[in-house]
Amino acid sequence: MRSRYIKKNELRSMRTTADADTWLPFRVMLETGLRVGDVVALRREDIHRRDGEPVIEFRAQKTGKKGTAPISEQLFVTLRRRPSGFLFPGSGKSGHITRQALWARVKRLCADAGLDPEGKSPHSFRKDFAVDLMHAQGLAAVREALQHADDAVTRVYAYSDTILQSDSDEPIRWRDLELVVDYILQRVRGG
Repeated sequence: MRSRYIKKNELRSMRTTADADTWLPFRVMLETGLRVGDVVALRREDIHRRDGEPVIEFRAQKTGKKGTAPISEQLFVTLRRRPSGFLFPGSGKSGHITRQALWARVKRLCADAGLDPEGKSPHSFRKDFAVDLMHAQGLAAVREALQHADDAVTRVYAYSDTILQSDSDEPIRWRDLELVVDYILQRVRGG
């Protein structure tokens, strides 16, 4: 199954069905764009201040790259209040919640909210982060935050609200149409 962007009204519905603890890993993904595997492996020691600003420092499991993700003060306080060790402990041998457990949470949240779970996965929250950052700061900021080496990959995330949403009931904006055309041209050119 291909994960897709989750519309804002769907996110709100999912959020209202979850308690704060159930929602917390998704909140981290929505604020940071971190991959699911990196979020489940976070430890309280990864949450601190750099130059006075709250951040999460991590090493991406997929690429091995070190990274720093800014977070809100509110999320910082919430995460620092958690017990030491893994932020999201689990009962398995890894010691932290699994990616599969988060997948099950997404499906349960969708069911509780009365949403079709098709295309919704923990990875969807990374796409939602990318879309929001794209609208706020542009493609270069998304590429840096997601640690992508290729603009074509970044575009899949950053434009996922426009490109990959065939069931959108909102009219397309001219700016979005330009992004779609740019994306298609990049793919045709092999970029």
